Amino acid sequence: MTNYYESLTLSNQNEYVSTCLKLLYHAHAYYELDSPEIEDFEYDRMYHAVRRYEESTGIDVPFSMTQIVGFDHRKLKYGE
Repeated sequence: MTNYYESLTLSNQNEYVSTCLKLLYHAHAYYELDSPEIEDFEYDRMYHAVRRYEESTGIDVPFSMTQIVGFDHRKLKYGE
């Protein structure tokens, strides 16, 4: 039986970057707007998929939630 967090697999770099951006969007909605659009477990599922992709490929981007230490959601700029 597959762990729920392992049920999302990113198969290429485009899916990886897209998921990183979705995580940023949803973090902003949750922390800044106090208006989450997805359940916590779905956010966690995407986060774990990103982390597994980074570990298996050695690829990461600076805007990945796994790379942001002490993430300050107030510094996000949307719509500019």
